[in-house]
Amino acid sequence: ASVIEVADQDVEDTLTVSMEITNGADGEFLQFTSDLRDLTLSYGFNGLSLVIGGVNATPAVCSRALKSLSFDSLNSNPGDMVAFPRIIKFVANDGHANGKPAYTKVSVTTVNDR
Repeated sequence: ASVIEVADQDVEDTLTVSMEITNGADGEFLQFTSDLRDLTLSYGFNGLSLVIGGVNATPAVCSRALKSLSFDSLNSNPGDMVAFPRIIKFVANDGHANGKPAYTKVSVTTVNDR
């Protein structure tokens, strides 16, 4: 099981967390499966990146939101996704500096859905 936790050792203030599919393709995007009413959400132009933040974006609120992050693709043939898993990059910023980036891999298994 994956563990996602946002922590800041020097402040409990608000954060922004940026997420990006570093090797994504058209039709792929990140989304959240839970209610984000405590956060502000902004998508990048191509849908491959997004940022959460806002006045209520504490480490605990951001951690809870990130646990509901999902990857989706509108492509019916995943093609190169099987050979080249997608890499998602996460960077938190506490208003003073960016934290160390964290990465996760999204692997795809093809299924005949006919």
